[in-house]
Amino acid sequence: MTNIKNLSLISGLFYILIVAGTFVLLVYLGEMEFYNIEFNGAKHLYPVVPLAVLSAIPLITMPEEIKSPSDLIIWSVYMLMYVPSIVTSPYVISSNGHTLLIISILTFCMIFLGGNLFPQLVVRPRPSVSGNVFWIFILLIGFFIAFTTVLSLDYSPGIPTSTQEIYQLRTAYSATISELSPIQYNIVHRGVFSLNYVVLPTILIYSLITKKKAYLLLSLLGWLCIFIFLGLQAALLIPLMIICLFLILSYFSYVVPFVVIGVLLGAIFSLILYMMGNSWFLHSYRRIIFVPPIAANYYFEFFYMNDKIYLLGNTLGYYPYEQNHLYLVSEQFDPGASATGNPWGVGYARFGIIGIILFTILLKILLTIIDSLSQDIDSNQSILLIAAFTFPITNSGLLTVLTFHGMALIIVVLYLLPWRTYEYKLSD
Repeated sequence: MTNIKNLSLISGLFYILIVAGTFVLLVYLGEMEFYNIEFNGAKHLYPVVPLAVLSAIPLITMPEEIKSPSDLIIWSVYMLMYVPSIVTSPYVISSNGHTLLIISILTFCMIFLGGNLFPQLVVRPRPSVSGNVFWIFILLIGFFIAFTTVLSLDYSPGIPTSTQEIYQLRTAYSATISELSPIQYNIVHRGVFSLNYVVLPTILIYSLITKKKAYLLLSLLGWLCIFIFLGLQAALLIPLMIICLFLILSYFSYVVPFVVIGVLLGAIFSLILYMMGNSWFLHSYRRIIFVPPIAANYYFEFFYMNDKIYLLGNTLGYYPYEQNHLYLVSEQFDPGASATGNPWGVGYARFGIIGIILFTILLKILLTIIDSLSQDIDSNQSILLIAAFTFPITNSGLLTVLTFHGMALIIVVLYLLPWRTYEYKLSD
């Protein structure tokens, strides 16, 4: 176990080096000016070194292996939320005192998330759902969502080959569903994301562990349709991530080193293409690693200077603004966009420092529930089922992930899953 722990520590330190180095490189390439961050000479990059060292502190409590869904999510939060947030925080938050406070709170929250604090719950009784009933349920949900979505669209789909075409498809989709009734809007919009993050991943994972090619083709066709009709890049990323994770977990339980190597290779590949005149990959790399944490830091900055939104915005609580908070924050660095932030940023917008701590506790409780529901499921299966949420949970508020992206539905799937004790190895 010591060797594995050392491997996790080395991987974490290596990843921190990649993030800090990539941030400095993007600054010199001019890629960070897009976010209204100003640099006047190399001396303004000096904080990157102590901040990179500081971001290694939570590694003392991080999981040693990826043995459960929570382990995967915790490492994802560390790699996609915590480290980039710490490295970029002083370049967004204007008050030095507030920056130090935010860094301290985020470090405390990351240590808390990584710690093994809550015991797993005993989930009894388990429903006895046959495989046929379960798959009829999953497929009916999928077909219903697809059918209602296609009926609601009134523009021509196509395979986008550039960032501009992707945004054009998204704009056309948004314009179409905005004209629907509130009930239709929720069925279509929430349904598409549930299809993307729950239904299709479940079908794909089942096809991988049972080697049923028909289910594999069905899931990939579903994601292709989502990309063609909506231009969602996640529709290409999710199946690739699940398949790669499946291959890794089939042989190893310590997935972190391979993720770190993948990130490094992605950075090198993006830089090579950038030097050749193609900046699309570098933009995508920046979008995954840096945009959500920078947006969260703008949340910390904006709502430090202005009123909090509390509770559920203008639905149940006091809401002091005319615009949605997504657009309020984006005006600071990318006017016209929507800054989704992450659970920490949205938590701070609602209740300040207490909101960051509260949302961290809620996330820990949620992960404990998911692990508890996964007790009698092969660990690799449960990890793969939750894998698609690594990006939503580091890009959006926690309640949004639960209700909009479909994480509440994946909890239901884990509870009803009929293939609980099926174990697999590629060598079989």
